[in-house]
Amino acid sequence: MRPEEFDNRRDMDSRLGESPEVNCFRKNNKPCHSLEKGNPVSFPRRSEISCHMLKKYFAEISCVTARYLLFLFLFLFSFLPSAHAAETPKRIISMAPSLTEMLFALGLEDNIIGVTNFCDFPEDAKKKPKIGGMSNPSLEAVISLKPDIVVVTTDGNPKEVEERLRSLKIKTYVFRARRLGELPGGIRDLGAAMGVRERADKLAKEMETTLNKFKSQKSVVNSQRKKILFIIWPEPLIVAGPGTLIDDAIRL
Repeated sequence: MRPEEFDNRRDMDSRLGESPEVNCFRKNNKPCHSLEKGNPVSFPRRSEISCHMLKKYFAEISCVTARYLLFLFLFLFSFLPSAHAAETPKRIISMAPSLTEMLFALGLEDNIIGVTNFCDFPEDAKKKPKIGGMSNPSLEAVISLKPDIVVVTTDGNPKEVEERLRSLKIKTYVFRARRLGELPGGIRDLGAAMGVRERADKLAKEMETTLNKFKSQKSVVNSQRKKILFIIWPEPLIVAGPGTLIDDAIRL
């Protein structure tokens, strides 16, 4: 083929590729015909072929990406902690008499391995190993008992105690309810953390019913109320003042 014929053929191929429809496919310088009708085969434009291929490619990529993201989400979700499936600690230390009573009421008496020197109710609480006072517990005694969790309260335990326990890599739970009206919610939260949500919800409902009963029967006029001094500790003198759970109970 002479150079000028090659250039002409290339120009023609280029024009055919850019035309709306290619009506003839040249193979060995002969047109390719349909086997059924004997008509020239019609091919789409190159741009249409490219667009179709790109759409198919991105569709496959999107499908694979969606499957990967779904798998990743399910994989990560399986490792997320669930409050509904909280595991009950096997070794619990209570840092206040009120907490000890609540833990016993939640049916966790067999899981309690340590209490304060002031935890004397229920009767079985007296048999539990002692870890010292509420404000000055023995950290050595706490560590020696190897607890799974130590339950502390903002109403009696110094914040420094809880911070010190955490610094020693000891897991803690802080009970934050300090008013009578906050108690049912605090019990529910405690129960969820201890893996006994249903028991806690039942106990909280019973408490709410009792509180509402007392409120509905309240008939004593304020002027007829007696003055009361509730001493928590004689020396140094500590009394229950306004804004405390004991004061709320007295005023109920």
